[in-house]
Amino acid sequence: MNMETHSIINIADYIAVHARERPDQIALWMPKGHWDIFKIRKTKKTFRELHNEIEGLMYTLREIFHILPQQRVLLVVRPGYELIVSAFALMRLGAIPIVIDSGMGLRCFFICARKAKPDFILGTGSLRWRLAGLKPFFLPNVRTIWLTRSFQKQWQQHILPLDWPFDDPLLSSIQADDPAAILFTSGSTGPAKGVLYRHRHFMAQLEALKGHYPLQAGDVDLPLLPIFSLFNPILGRTTVLPEMDATRPSRLRPKKIVKALQRHSVTSSFGAPVLWRKIALYCRQQGIQLPDIRFLFLAGVSCDIPTLELLRSIAPNADIHIPYGATEALPISDIQGTEILDRWKVLQENGAGICVGQPISDAHIRIIQATEEAIPQWNSSLELPTGHIGEIIVSGPMVTEAYDQETEKTRMAKIMEDETIWHRMGDVGFLDQQGRLWLCGRKAERVMVHDEIFYPDCIEAFFLKHPHVARCALIGIHRKQCNLPAIVIQPKLGHYPFWSLSRRRFIEELKKWSERFEKTRSIQDFFFCRKLPVDVRHNAKIHRIALGRKFS
Repeated sequence: MNMETHSIINIADYIAVHARERPDQIALWMPKGHWDIFKIRKTKKTFRELHNEIEGLMYTLREIFHILPQQRVLLVVRPGYELIVSAFALMRLGAIPIVIDSGMGLRCFFICARKAKPDFILGTGSLRWRLAGLKPFFLPNVRTIWLTRSFQKQWQQHILPLDWPFDDPLLSSIQADDPAAILFTSGSTGPAKGVLYRHRHFMAQLEALKGHYPLQAGDVDLPLLPIFSLFNPILGRTTVLPEMDATRPSRLRPKKIVKALQRHSVTSSFGAPVLWRKIALYCRQQGIQLPDIRFLFLAGVSCDIPTLELLRSIAPNADIHIPYGATEALPISDIQGTEILDRWKVLQENGAGICVGQPISDAHIRIIQATEEAIPQWNSSLELPTGHIGEIIVSGPMVTEAYDQETEKTRMAKIMEDETIWHRMGDVGFLDQQGRLWLCGRKAERVMVHDEIFYPDCIEAFFLKHPHVARCALIGIHRKQCNLPAIVIQPKLGHYPFWSLSRRRFIEELKKWSERFEKTRSIQDFFFCRKLPVDVRHNAKIHRIALGRKFS
């Protein structure tokens, strides 16, 4: 049976389409010496092989382990190949994969897992130890399925024709509004929450990506954020899996990444700016250019001007894009790196905020008065005029409607307007006269002093211009029953003030620096940190609230 791609509801079905159209194209390049899900040493998988393994695993889970559509399955697998095969097999089946960032630590991982209430755990033998100590306490009655080599023969017996999945009545019963997956947020500004995705949300994301970016089948992509490796197979693109520990991105070895980029003539990559800065610095030191890269996607946190300039120098043919969004709503807006460097550099460096561009596709953005209260129903009086800083809310087909098992958090994060659901992004910013969105920071990280509000992205920009400052963070400290703004400085290498005298001199220098700018004159408290605490997923989002507690 033939199926036109425009009638596909489940994004996992696209892999069978690409396996028919380009069976011998490489779908995955894996690091040298990588073991596949059966403990067989492999370095590459074609689309035919990837499709066969997904279909075989799907059949095994359904017929042998009796996993049914809409049952919840917690994934305890390695990022990359194992995640791709297991996630798509479950989605093909109509089951609901639960994906949690393992970098948050085992205890937090299992707290999130318990909230998600899985029916099964699907894991690989190499990660058996992750469950051994904590599973009896958090998930004592959940059945665990280990993918081992013993299933290989059984698996291979059920490799079916490429048109078979579309004739299966059980699979064809999947509807656009059915739950498709539960993806947990990074937990960088609060407890991690499970975001409930429906099949139509994934399809809307896919259409937004295809409509806004010139992503083509046959492109070669190296994703530095594991969850985004899931988009490549459904777009017919080759994925080069990076040789890195996804749970500790700060330990990335740029030499290995650059070798993979060159060996496979990678044309695009998605990653956090801090990781690409590390790669770019290595390239500059070694005199390496990356002319094959046509597209760079920098996300997770805003990209600073020096990093953009550095990337433009080592990847001269790359079209750099900075999309804005969140786990709950992605993508929302987009801006090109050249636009920032050519038009907004001076404004951003002088505290205007960070420009993240125009809305993408069918996404809609509004700015409302920031509040900590729930807003159950939309009221036009909530909206702020153009140019006023407030809370960012978004709507569109890619915006999810609820957190899984979190009624109260859903109530606090959503606003109803007739049939439309608006999501409160948790960020503050403003829209300019041309409809471009500017970020000013996280709502929870604003520092409010009497009738004055200090915004992280606006204030920190001034101190990042200091020649000895690598990174900095705006925090609020409590002194004499007052809330005061302060700055935590991470000095550049060789400039950390270890001695009290050098510390006093550095602070005096920073005070004089802050007096040069109107927005920073009232900041008189400075602290030093050898390395600012950041989130695990992007290795970039600073834990400002934790720093505020530490230095208060």
